[in-house]
Amino acid sequence: MLGIGLWEWLVLLCLALVVVGPRRLPEVARSLGRWTRDLRRVSRDLRLTLEMELDEEEDRRRRAQIRDRRSELGRGVQSVAAPQLATERTEDEVVTADELPALLDPEREDEVVTADELPVAIAPAEPSSATESG
Repeated sequence: MLGIGLWEWLVLLCLALVVVGPRRLPEVARSLGRWTRDLRRVSRDLRLTLEMELDEEEDRRRRAQIRDRRSELGRGVQSVAAPQLATERTEDEVVTADELPALLDPEREDEVVTADELPVAIAPAEPSSATESG
């Protein structure tokens, strides 16, 4: 323990006996034991807290990566499939670009999206009043 051998412990015990005295030695030993226990508990709690925080940060990074990859995949699918599907579907099934962000919302990452919710084709957004006057 702590790299201290038997002779070193005996020397420390004799020194403590001389400094503290035989009557107070058990009381001092109990106090040192309590301090040691408290110090170990505090260091263990600190280590566990740091590990939990690091794990949470890693989880946040992974969620952000998943969200980014989902949005990249969504953009890729839209850019590839939209022109082909627009020619195959009727005008009623076309989703405007204004409606698309609601379907690809990263907050919906835990939800299952049905085929009915997916855009069949992407129509250009209606021009806003700012672009018409500009």
